[in-house]
Amino acid sequence: MKSSFDLDTYLVKKEDDVNDVDGIPSWVSHGTGATKVLYDSVLKRRDEIKKKINEGEKLSVTERKIINRHLALGNKLDPSILNKRRQPELIDFIDAVNEYLSELYSSKNKKKGKGGVKGLTRTELEKEVVSLRRANKKIEQKFCKDSIELALEKVFVKNQMQLSQEITELRKLLEEKNGTISELRNELRKYQVNGV
Repeated sequence: MKSSFDLDTYLVKKEDDVNDVDGIPSWVSHGTGATKVLYDSVLKRRDEIKKKINEGEKLSVTERKIINRHLALGNKLDPSILNKRRQPELIDFIDAVNEYLSELYSSKNKKKGKGGVKGLTRTELEKEVVSLRRANKKIEQKFCKDSIELALEKVFVKNQMQLSQEITELRKLLEEKNGTISELRNELRKYQVNGV
């Protein structure tokens, strides 16, 4: 008995994946309503992030990429709809958009190289120098303050130890003198009793 299942009818051919006349991928135009809504949202969010990057805004990692959960919730859909099993083409598209946005952000916000001056203008370098000098001065002041506090603390600890020693010695001396006074009082009483 031969099965009526034919794998060729379920395979997506590369030619079918070519964009339609409107520039929309076939997996979107042939997809569900949710796929279309999410695709439009991806494009809208991509354009928003791209605009911010081009304007030179500093964005955190989550601000400069499309997050599947936020995308679904923003369209009042269950976040579980956006997974590789349910929407493989859309997930691949989001990944490609995120990679593009990441590269765009990296190219617009080049980090300093080992020399520390790559991609900076003269005015930016001057501002950086002023900023570093201020930071250096603050560090020097903090170091001086900490050194003085440490030296004073050592002096106070040393003085406190000396004072503690002196107090102990004075207490011993006081006990000795109190003992001497007590003995002298006893002898004075003996003389007063014997003499009177």
